[in-house]
Amino acid sequence: MRIELAPMESITTYIYRKALKNYYGGIDTYFSPFISTHKNKKLNYKELNDILPENNNGINLIPQVMTSDAEEFLYTSSQIKELGYDHINLNFGCPSGTVTAKGKGAGILIYPEKLEKLLDEIFSKSDMKISVKTRVGYSEYEEWNRLLDIYKKFPLKELIVHPRIREDFYNGKADRSLMKETLFRIKEVGMTVSYNGDIYSVSDCEDVIDKMPELDAVMIGRGLLTNPSLACNIKSRESDKNSNLLTDKEIIHTASFKEFNLELMNNYAEIMSGDRNTLFKLKELWVYMSNLFDEPAKVLKKIQKCNTLRDYKNILDVYLG
Repeated sequence: MRIELAPMESITTYIYRKALKNYYGGIDTYFSPFISTHKNKKLNYKELNDILPENNNGINLIPQVMTSDAEEFLYTSSQIKELGYDHINLNFGCPSGTVTAKGKGAGILIYPEKLEKLLDEIFSKSDMKISVKTRVGYSEYEEWNRLLDIYKKFPLKELIVHPRIREDFYNGKADRSLMKETLFRIKEVGMTVSYNGDIYSVSDCEDVIDKMPELDAVMIGRGLLTNPSLACNIKSRESDKNSNLLTDKEIIHTASFKEFNLELMNNYAEIMSGDRNTLFKLKELWVYMSNLFDEPAKVLKKIQKCNTLRDYKNILDVYLG
């Protein structure tokens, strides 16, 4: 089973990806945070820097693009192609209100005719491999049948399905039963399929695989941000069903976990201006990692009160040993 890292805006940047690979691994494909297209817009420094091949050595990276306009997509994809990429992922899943109001991300799902026209124009004019990450609807789960019929019309490199509707955001449970019920319809056209949603543990992943053995991959986002060893633990269990895995409480006291966090701190400090900006990046991640601890709110509060990197490192020493 291939494991993919879900793109998380401002968090799963090249610095995070490299640290994750260096200390844990287990991930087969990494997706960059989305690049939003605009008319005649060149990739800005941040976008370009994140996907530069030299910043992603040894990482199988697929840039993700968010668009509602084929010409804008073609202009952006040509810049990405110049960097040596031949595969782009389209984001039709982001539920953010500022995104959907522009008809991008999950916002396009409310207009299936527009979605089909967009894909038709892209596939007729682009020579890039195209995959799609999608939700199953905007406001109703019944929308999925129509959306799936559209996706099946195109030679997608991969279809990554997050079985929530836009209006769910990340609340409730991802509807694995809906995914299971419709998986055969995706596979019947020979499409590669990945499942995304609510994988926080090895047992969560095993449950998905047991219910849907026909899957080609699973994409994990928040589960990996919480526990960076999750992907390698899944791979270890796949190779040896009797392998003894460290618990969350054991992981936080390993040398790898502390070194992983120190590498993130040092590498962000190199590119960020001042302690405050560096800490802002680190605090975003600790919203997730604090859940590894017995008292997550207490740990997170300590991290959030940090004003200097010296304070931050002292807290790591206290909590990680």
